[in-house]
Amino acid sequence: MKLTRRDFVKISGISALAGFGLSGRAFAGIGEDSLAVQSSKSFRRLIGTDFYIWRENFATSARLVKLQEFSKSAPNGECFALIFEVPVKQIEQATYYVSHPEIGNFELFLTEGLNGRRRALIATFNRI
Repeated sequence: MKLTRRDFVKISGISALAGFGLSGRAFAGIGEDSLAVQSSKSFRRLIGTDFYIWRENFATSARLVKLQEFSKSAPNGECFALIFEVPVKQIEQATYYVSHPEIGNFELFLTEGLNGRRRALIATFNRI
């Protein structure tokens, strides 16, 4: 059986998960778009909680520390940024797999930044 890169990423994520003492069953829904139904209100209640993020040969926890709302670009749209603090010194801008026990699994493009003096990842949402 030939594995694709996507298959490898899924398997390595589940393997890394075993090292964190979590069940692989928590990641069974990867590929489902649970992010599409989340609003800024959904994320606001999760401030202070940990998310699990990974890609290729990298995995870490990320604590959601701030939600910054911007002016709406459309009457029914929303624009906001999520700021996650991470316990690593070097991290790169990329698309990561993200999981949280309350809202599920999704992919998210994260950019590197700082929250004060702490290393952070930032996700920007602009729904029009």
